[in-house]
Amino acid sequence: MTTKPLCSRRGRLITSPRIDPPFLILQGDQDLLVPLDQSKELRRRLQAAGVSAQLVIVTNAGHMLRPKPPDAQIYPSNEQIVKMVADFFDLHLNH
Repeated sequence: MTTKPLCSRRGRLITSPRIDPPFLILQGDQDLLVPLDQSKELRRRLQAAGVSAQLVIVTNAGHMLRPKPPDAQIYPSNEQIVKMVADFFDLHLNH
């Protein structure tokens, strides 16, 4: 774990450990507000920096994973997404 300077107090350097939390990025493939390429670039840059990052592209989903069109079935389903998020937290918070 590396440290980075926070500030200097009376000539002493105060440091804190660098903390790189893992990322789970959920992106609708029909999102018109946040382009899919932006989420792909975020994942790429995080991984390039050594940060664990997973991108899940939800088909037939717009912004906030709302079905698009409204009667479409999204995949993964809402139930699968909830499980995925819970599993992500279990993996990274319960060790």
